[in-house]
Amino acid sequence: MIWHMNRTAVLNQVAISNAFGTAYTVNALSNLQGYANPDIIFQGGAQLVVWDMNDSARTAALAMTSTVPAGWTVVGPK
Repeated sequence: MIWHMNRTAVLNQVAISNAFGTAYTVNALSNLQGYANPDIIFQGGAQLVVWDMNDSARTAALAMTSTVPAGWTVVGPK
């Protein structure tokens, strides 16, 4: 679910489908492309997938070519 927020108020919400199933979890939100909207980074074991987002619409799903080392987890910016 994507929530559009104004401080603590939910303005609206949009359901998204995780085509990867329960093997992947959302690990980070980050503006990887430098656009106005953050992208969603999924991790399933050693594999990463990035959804390039335009507001609540997914414009692309990109599988990363490198893998995450064993025991590592991707986290968002602090």
